[in-house]
Amino acid sequence: MDFTFDPVQMMLRESAERLFQDAPLLERIKQVQSKGYSEDLWRQFGELGWFSICVPEEHGGIGGGAVEAAVVLEEMGRNLVVSPFGLSALVSTQVLVHFGSPDQREALLPPLLEGRAQLAPAIAENSVVSARRTADGYRLSGRKTVVPFGGTATHFLVSALLDDEQAVFVVPAVTQGISVSSMISIDDAAVADIDLSDVSLPGDAVIADAHQAIRLIKTLGIAALAAEVAGAMQALVDMTVEYLKTRRQFDGPIGDFQALQHRAVDMFMRSEFTRSMAYLLASNVAREPLSAETTRVAAATKYLIGEYGKINAEEAIQLHGGMGITRELPVGHFYKRMVVIECQLGSGYSHLEALIKNSFADHGVHDVGS
Repeated sequence: MDFTFDPVQMMLRESAERLFQDAPLLERIKQVQSKGYSEDLWRQFGELGWFSICVPEEHGGIGGGAVEAAVVLEEMGRNLVVSPFGLSALVSTQVLVHFGSPDQREALLPPLLEGRAQLAPAIAENSVVSARRTADGYRLSGRKTVVPFGGTATHFLVSALLDDEQAVFVVPAVTQGISVSSMISIDDAAVADIDLSDVSLPGDAVIADAHQAIRLIKTLGIAALAAEVAGAMQALVDMTVEYLKTRRQFDGPIGDFQALQHRAVDMFMRSEFTRSMAYLLASNVAREPLSAETTRVAAATKYLIGEYGKINAEEAIQLHGGMGITRELPVGHFYKRMVVIECQLGSGYSHLEALIKNSFADHGVHDVGS
């Protein structure tokens, strides 16, 4: 498959490179620790039109797709820019485009594309929200935990059990009965626990086809994380190779030792493999986001980025020596981001298990592990 960027994708990459090179990495980390992301960068994303990358022109976007979003997200990963961009620009907008009602799209897409609103998915299956019908709509009660950027979201996409079936609701953050407890994760990103106590919603708050909507959220979310990890892994390779060239010991740079060269090459190979998988998934999402093949590629990609991302970060720390884990170097910050990503949207091993079971099922074997 040809992953050569077209002129529009090259323009996006170059604009991202210019934006982030003016903001030193460690300085950005210090600035975002209080809120979990840079509001100044968020404003500039809107000025550059990045929030509309994946939205069709008929809905006010520029008509791009997942590959264009991946180009920007890769540069964010390379520069350790942690923000709600992937959730807002790729995941949430696409859920509205595919499954939102005309009224939902009309109300939410304009502020999302301008960066004035944030729609955070809250679909974690380890916490349950129940929904019941009322005369004028629905009532929701329950809790969603560790919602990425939930503290700054203006709306949530909340999965809930309605009549023993999955449902997804658009819930404004200011709705009476909602309590948001914000915190900063180990990677300095913002997360929140969302408590819903008998929250009243109108009848048009529900998203069509909840099962497919949740599937789309997970697939798009993995695509966003994969592009970010691809950029982060390349940054780790670049920093480590540079350190091996400049750190001197035993009368020469430590990069002269063949054993360290082999480890650096292994890092590079894992980085290239991850980048290939990230763009393969983005290409599949752009063509057929809900196909069985795209779901399989997403599962394989999630397992891969969880394993390879952490391995490369650990290797970078090892090759930097004791300095690698300090806050004065970016390497340790990348490692913490890899740890968090591995836990998001299902662990790598849960995706690997699902991938294996589906592969056996395709060949008529349904009792795997029995």
